[in-house]
Amino acid sequence: MLLSDLDMSALVREESKGRDRLVPRPLPGALPLLGLDEAQWQTLRSWLKPTGASSKWTWMIENSQEKTERAWLHCESLLCRLLQAGWCELIRHAGKGAAQNHYLPYKVVWRDKEGLRRALGWSTQPEKEALQELWSQWQPRHPWLKDIAALCRKASMQVDTSRRRLRLLQGLDDWLGEERFGTERQFSQVVFQHTKALAKGDKEWLAESGLSLDACGISPHTPYFFLAANLDCYDEVGLLLRSSLLRKGSALPTESVLDIKRVAGLVREVRVVENFSVFQTFTQQVASGVSDAVVVWVPGQPHSRWRNAFSHLVSLCDAPVYVACDLDPAGVAIALQVGQLVEKQGRSWQPWRMQVDEDKLREGNWPLETLDRRHIQSLLQQSLPDDLRNLLEAMVRTGHKLEQEILFLE
Repeated sequence: MLLSDLDMSALVREESKGRDRLVPRPLPGALPLLGLDEAQWQTLRSWLKPTGASSKWTWMIENSQEKTERAWLHCESLLCRLLQAGWCELIRHAGKGAAQNHYLPYKVVWRDKEGLRRALGWSTQPEKEALQELWSQWQPRHPWLKDIAALCRKASMQVDTSRRRLRLLQGLDDWLGEERFGTERQFSQVVFQHTKALAKGDKEWLAESGLSLDACGISPHTPYFFLAANLDCYDEVGLLLRSSLLRKGSALPTESVLDIKRVAGLVREVRVVENFSVFQTFTQQVASGVSDAVVVWVPGQPHSRWRNAFSHLVSLCDAPVYVACDLDPAGVAIALQVGQLVEKQGRSWQPWRMQVDEDKLREGNWPLETLDRRHIQSLLQQSLPDDLRNLLEAMVRTGHKLEQEILFLE
């Protein structure tokens, strides 16, 4: 059956300029949904998945079971059955001419989408309500997750999405509470019982929610403390690490840094850099003897184990600390975190290479996003070194930010 075969006496036609709306006289479900083949049942299931009250006809054809040139006929036949049974209304736009048969489907308006799902045994409403109850009952222990959980309680999500995000956040809450650290695959095994179950979409959603996996102690690979220094390091027994090893740059387990009890060698300053290529540049200077600095790479949003190792290293080095991060709101926040660790050890610190003229900011062509602007306003409420406050204000004036690496390419 096609639209041209419909009994128009069973429909109310509401006309307006260039369009009409076909409204079935029967109430939704008053008549049985008859005459569907297996392919149409599968198409109908895909049509009912979205939460919206209407669907454009072009979308419905694209999401049909029939992928050949017969897709239009397949979908139109299914649409006729739905109109006959009173489950939907049809908005049509006029084609060429004004004759009825020249009006083409534009949008389908569902009269009782959830009722149709229930009638077919496809309803997910009971499961949605059960998941909403689970969301309302769960209160994350870790403060980082409280805002995300609150947003999820209010959000409208597909059942599978809601279930997965609840499981992901509950697993993350346990992970943070136990102060664990490891790789993404290790975390995936703990939460989903499979090393490759943590999907790209999961990570993107967490990042968009403002949560850094690195800060949670979850990294793509085994996390290490990257250090370059012309120092001999000793533990309680004797020599632990030779300067010949460290001066070329080393990736150390955080526990190894904590095992160091004293260092021997000249340290004029400690340089902390966020960009790894910049770290490698300074490592070459240490290795060649040009620099007497201790160089440390800080990952974005450093984990507690990194912070403990860094604090311990600073306590062993009687030298000022210089911090160079990306010239963006996140980089300012990281620099402040590092600076607070230094201050707790009674050492001085200052931002380094985090001052730039406004023309340079614009040249990078990296515009601020809405989240950046909110982050800047939050940072400006804090007590800041003059260099960082000036940088944030310059970002606001120019509307741009800058990657740290650019300043070290000259």
